[in-house]
Amino acid sequence: MGSTCSGCMSSEQPANVQNPPESSTSAVIEEDKEEKDDKEIIEKCLEEPSKKKPRKGYIKKKKLDRITEARSGKILNQLKSLKDVQFLKDSMNKVLILRNLDDSCKQKVIESMKLSLLEPKEIVFEQNRLSECFYIVSNGRLEVIVNEVRVGILKQGDCFGEKSLIDDCPHINTVRTLEKSMLWFIDRNSYKLALESQSALEFKETLDFMTSVPIFKSLTNEQLQALLSVITMQNYDKDQVIFNEGEPGDTLHIVKSGEVNVVINKNVLRVMGKGSFYGDQALINRCLRTATIIANTQVTVFVVKRDSLTEALGTGIEDVIFRNTIKMALEKTTILKDLSNMQQILDIMKIIHYSPGDIVIKKGDRKGQKLYIVVKGRLKCGAATLETYDIIGENEMKKNSKERHLENIVAELQSVVSEISKKRLENFMDIKIKKLNAVQEILTILQSVDIFRYLTIDRLKLLVKVLSERNYAEGENVITQGETGDKLFIIKEGTVNVVKNNDVIRTLGKGNFFGERALVFNETRSANVVANSQVVCWVLEKSSFKKIVDEKMNNALVKRVEMQDDMIGLNDLVPIKVIGKGTHGIVYLCAHKDKKNLYALKSVTRQKVAAYELYENLNTERNILMKVDHLMIVKLVKTFKDNLRIYFLMEFIRGIDLFDLQSKISLMPYNDCRFFASCIVLILEFLHKSDIIYRDLKPENLLVDEEGYIKIIDFGSAKIVKGKTYTSLGTPHYMAPEIMTGTGYTSSVDWWSLGIIIYEMLEGLVPFGPHEEDPISIYEKVMEHNLTFTNISDPEAKSIIQQLLNIKPGIRNSGNTEKLKSHEYFEGLNWESIICRQYKPKFVPKSTDMSQEISRAFKARKVLRDFINREESQDVLFRQNSKPITNYNWDVNF
Repeated sequence: MGSTCSGCMSSEQPANVQNPPESSTSAVIEEDKEEKDDKEIIEKCLEEPSKKKPRKGYIKKKKLDRITEARSGKILNQLKSLKDVQFLKDSMNKVLILRNLDDSCKQKVIESMKLSLLEPKEIVFEQNRLSECFYIVSNGRLEVIVNEVRVGILKQGDCFGEKSLIDDCPHINTVRTLEKSMLWFIDRNSYKLALESQSALEFKETLDFMTSVPIFKSLTNEQLQALLSVITMQNYDKDQVIFNEGEPGDTLHIVKSGEVNVVINKNVLRVMGKGSFYGDQALINRCLRTATIIANTQVTVFVVKRDSLTEALGTGIEDVIFRNTIKMALEKTTILKDLSNMQQILDIMKIIHYSPGDIVIKKGDRKGQKLYIVVKGRLKCGAATLETYDIIGENEMKKNSKERHLENIVAELQSVVSEISKKRLENFMDIKIKKLNAVQEILTILQSVDIFRYLTIDRLKLLVKVLSERNYAEGENVITQGETGDKLFIIKEGTVNVVKNNDVIRTLGKGNFFGERALVFNETRSANVVANSQVVCWVLEKSSFKKIVDEKMNNALVKRVEMQDDMIGLNDLVPIKVIGKGTHGIVYLCAHKDKKNLYALKSVTRQKVAAYELYENLNTERNILMKVDHLMIVKLVKTFKDNLRIYFLMEFIRGIDLFDLQSKISLMPYNDCRFFASCIVLILEFLHKSDIIYRDLKPENLLVDEEGYIKIIDFGSAKIVKGKTYTSLGTPHYMAPEIMTGTGYTSSVDWWSLGIIIYEMLEGLVPFGPHEEDPISIYEKVMEHNLTFTNISDPEAKSIIQQLLNIKPGIRNSGNTEKLKSHEYFEGLNWESIICRQYKPKFVPKSTDMSQEISRAFKARKVLRDFINREESQDVLFRQNSKPITNYNWDVNF
């Protein structure tokens, strides 16, 4: 589905326009000479023709129904000798895509290879036929023919057909035997299955090993994945010394297989086997080794280096462990568990180390004036003990207790305790602790209101501050039918009846809200709301709302709410024109016949669904779009189906895609690049928190909308994943190397793609193989990793690109997106202003007036299905699928 959604945007020619005046709450940005020059560059270059052609995402996972290559070959069922295995391994090391596989993955691939015997003059495969298998010549000779001309000879140890392991691309030559020959081969399905099974097994085993180490138990899933990317494996022979007593230590070792002896003063203290670990304190302190470790057998160990760990997590392991422990403890509290600014609270909490016997809290100190968390060790309070994650002072802080501690609380072991005073906590949160529960209750309610769904917690907190309380007597009207609404009501106490034409429609109680549309629409009330008893409401006035939510954000909220129309049907849509065509579907610009709202409608014929086996793709795309709701992500309004097609009704986005913009201006001005990059970071942060990997991040799928903000479209390649996934797909120039190897990947592939995009915006070309089109050639350039900078001189820009384009996946976002957002490249950036659309972009595309086109469509009384039929009659189906449909209910959710 990767090429069907670009039609969600307008196809109009962009131009730079003056930004509308900002409201009083918007950030004031002074335009200096550099920014004016940037605008002139964009204005001038937009008039020039595009210099680049779009890149299509054509690497897809396609299963082979049957193997047709080397049809006349005879399969020999012989066991592989040690000599055969070594021969195959040596041959595979000549091929870049195989050379970089782990030894265990190579072994699994070798196990899956088969041996085929061919007679002279037999064709292995033909030019222009789709590729299926990879081959290694065991013996014999073969000729390589291009356009009926011999261009080369293949002999023992030579490899060919490696592109088949990635995709079913057409062969560029014919290969034919010159004499009786034997070929080792593996088809794409077997290759991917071998890698997937081995990689999944190793991933689980390594993860289990890591989580068995106490210091790693508090790491988040994202941090663990970062950790896995910096682990190395080391093999030792029997009696080999791994390290000596007294040596400086900076590595942790975990025994994967075999046994080691722990030796002190030449005496074997103990034997450690699989799953055992040693050197964990070396990751925290550069301490001397307290024992000698010697391999007792052939042994393989996982090695974690202190410096590599710091590189992956962005800070020392001890700091990560302490912060994770504090966060997990705070999440168990009632007063702090739901705070969005948890990271900032962690920053202001003190961390204090105590030796055994030290007093942590003195007898006589007032309870609840500080919040304490046991981060490490154990505390003693009389007969009671307090251990890791235990909290002191929460209940007393909530009650503003006057009680005092009756005895000292002391450290029983070497301990670490985190603390924060009540005064500092209240100053930071700008609210009294005793009011916090009520505020959190209101925030929870506000977050469930449609028009507030896109506001940040900080913005919602401002709304909470302007709420007032109002009392209503039994029988009193809270809202009167027919009046113009200007307030939102949240019931704090009591119940109300919603009455329309003297009939009670429903009854609402504590925690319910009503009247929310009055904040963004000038509508009259559609019913009376009457107090059932004594009622207390929190009230938000429209005037107060507009002081906090500026005009740009308000307009965005209005559009978003208007699109939530569950009653719309296909017959309500008037077709205007085609705005996009892809391999699998066509996208139409449509308008609502009454409201005149514009939409993008994507249609996919059932014939194509069957031909391209899109059942799972379409369901995944629908499920993800139904799940995500973000102002910088294209909005799915509704899906439809009939006997001929599946339909996606989408938000219509006016603007220009980043690819077209970039192709016209060549080099993106620095500030524009940084703003676009920050929008993408926020989008990826939102998606990854929902376990969604986008997998085809590229300029063609990023639109600059009519306000100058990025919106991401086309979720045909996205997937909900916990852990690793193995499907090979994407656009080669933007694909992370781990996708092409087939050994599995996580959400870190999206960060690699962002690094490519930033580089391309500032350099004008992609960094690896800019003039290559062949996926293998691009992969070779990626693995060479010759990252050079010609036009980029800014050190922060170089640094963020180098981090995002790190071969080790976990290092790309330093273990979490918050770390990435604090990179020097984004220094001084107000993330809140971008989320709330208060930042003023330098470039805003000009929207073309389409009113005449729309008017003509309405006058012509175009019928949607007839319009689609005409367009589809010109469409050619390039592929047929003879396999019978087995899942007849695949479209049940459409």
